[in-house]
Amino acid sequence: MANYAATSDAMFAGELEPEKAKDYFEEAEKNSIVQAVAQKIPMGPTGVSIPHWNGNVTADWVDEGAQKPITKGDFTKQSITPAKIATIFVASAEVVRANPHNYIETMRKKVAEAIALRFDEAVLFGTATPFGNYVNETTKEIGLDGDAYGNLNTGLKLLSQDGRKWRSVLFDETAEPILNDARDDAGRPLFIDSPLELTETNAPFRRGRVIGRNTILSDHLTNEGSPIGFMGDFNQVLWGQVGGLTYDVSDSASLDISSAQNGSQIVSLWQNNLVAVRVETEFAALVHDPEDFVRITEDALVQTWKIDTKGATGGTFNFRAAGKKISAVAYNVSDANLRTAIVNATGLDAGKVTVTSATGVYTVVVPASLGGFENALTGGTSATAAISRA
Repeated sequence: MANYAATSDAMFAGELEPEKAKDYFEEAEKNSIVQAVAQKIPMGPTGVSIPHWNGNVTADWVDEGAQKPITKGDFTKQSITPAKIATIFVASAEVVRANPHNYIETMRKKVAEAIALRFDEAVLFGTATPFGNYVNETTKEIGLDGDAYGNLNTGLKLLSQDGRKWRSVLFDETAEPILNDARDDAGRPLFIDSPLELTETNAPFRRGRVIGRNTILSDHLTNEGSPIGFMGDFNQVLWGQVGGLTYDVSDSASLDISSAQNGSQIVSLWQNNLVAVRVETEFAALVHDPEDFVRITEDALVQTWKIDTKGATGGTFNFRAAGKKISAVAYNVSDANLRTAIVNATGLDAGKVTVTSATGVYTVVVPASLGGFENALTGGTSATAAISRA
């Protein structure tokens, strides 16, 4: 982007009406992973107010003439206001002068990608955001690696326990190797490509399903040190766009084309036979509540689990670790042998798995989920033996 000093050459200036700007907006929407899953709403030039119901509606059976139950609650509203996004691109005058609209057409994909990236960064990470809340403000977090299926189910549990929904998940393409290697408890691939997407070899992102949820893989998501995904209810994100796309073309402005945008490289377009095109449009977005989402990091979060044999004096038990079944574990297995069984079955780094025990209760610290307990223990109160999250 460049800063401009003065613009002239009004014969080129104007506004692309929505019909002519349609390709820009379609490309932006096609490239934006947020716009692909969030709700689009009509947007006026001054924004809109979104009604929101607080409270639950209740009903009950009553006798004829009896007092009827009352629902208490109220509508509140949240305002969503558009913000301007702009860019300037510069080219040789010979390329543009004969037909400036044609030049704009050739740039539409690059402009759309720039707009989409900045929009997604604002909504997901709050990067220079004019919109308020952003998704990465959530306090919920899981790690993906190690046991992707179990870890995503942990994320689902975090949402469901908080009364939230999991409708979609966005992944950066760096998550693809983990997803490709992941299986559910039935041995099926975790990520299933959408059949309609297989024919679109040049699509800006891949669509599919993970545990039945709408899933998008894209290179738009990760910045340095950022998460590799977000899962949650993207119906709680609203966005809109305002009218047409305004552009100005100038061959006589002076622009700062330095990378730092600090005025160190001012260039005269007229003197250098250049033409600059400034493109502006307005978008709005509203993240209702960041807690509707779970942040997904690459490294699995370390979890502590309890395997309580309830004083068993014989028999065996089976369980799953990172989705892998571990069978015929003796009631009195040693800490070292249980640790070895987990490492051998899952392929996890041995240095990240610890097992300690006391009076028939094993404490397992592991970057994965445990579950699928099958009880063949005898003695004590072993009928109630179980695995639980510590």
